[in-house]
Amino acid sequence: MKSKRTLFGYTVSMLIMLLCLFSGCGAGRFVQEIQSDLYHQKETVLRIGRDVYLEMVYVDGGAFLMGSPSSEPSHRDNERPVRETQLDGFWIGKYEITQEQYAAIMGDNPSENKGDKLPVERVSWEDAMLFCEQLSEKTGVTFTLPTEAQWEFAARAGTKGFYAFGDCLSTDDANYDGTLVLPKCDEGEYRGETWVVGSGSANAWGLYDMHGNVWEWCLDWYADSYDENDLINPSGPEEGRMRVFRGGCWSSDALSCRSATRLASRPTARGPVVGFRVAVNIR
Repeated sequence: MKSKRTLFGYTVSMLIMLLCLFSGCGAGRFVQEIQSDLYHQKETVLRIGRDVYLEMVYVDGGAFLMGSPSSEPSHRDNERPVRETQLDGFWIGKYEITQEQYAAIMGDNPSENKGDKLPVERVSWEDAMLFCEQLSEKTGVTFTLPTEAQWEFAARAGTKGFYAFGDCLSTDDANYDGTLVLPKCDEGEYRGETWVVGSGSANAWGLYDMHGNVWEWCLDWYADSYDENDLINPSGPEEGRMRVFRGGCWSSDALSCRSATRLASRPTARGPVVGFRVAVNIR
């Protein structure tokens, strides 16, 4: 399903960026390069600051079963009804937004566990959306948060199990509390903090840390159940009190890291377990 950019494609992109960096070709050239990549490639690297890059992966559109059946361990009522959902293609961050990426755009780093390549945390939904707005202004491309449907589609990566890696989650693949596993699954490590993005395994579509590390804000307002009639590019209710986050974090048990798990909080809430990744819609 995925086709990666060729080495030659990367070379051309990077050469243009370096030429612009040293010859002062201006923001317009960068915008043209970014827009060209997003329309013609399957995977791309965008320079968003001095020596700071953002990797994006294109996810082909398709249909999938969103939600979980009552037979799934730790199934919650807010994960139903299970519905076949149809999505157009979209771009999504290969990794969670890092602290150096956040600082390059926002000028500060609110994270508790500091490290350039660690995921940014202690960011609210409003902070994440402001980051997207400022990144959009800098690049000329409209960045946003993934919808819940986009997030779950990307997390599952064509699978139907509890996780993209099967019905057990190894701490080699994901950063969570590996002492709290599902029945019949092997216990693993509990690191007690975030790890460098991409330290685990990619799912089948080349995305990292969709399970664990930090919870990830989504675009949608929260509802207690899915709208069974909103099946094509759903984006949740038009209004609400809380915003959704998905995926589990470094302190979560295995049940909370399932592809279907969904939680929510006030859009102003911040904590050391919540971050985000970005998306771009091109239709």
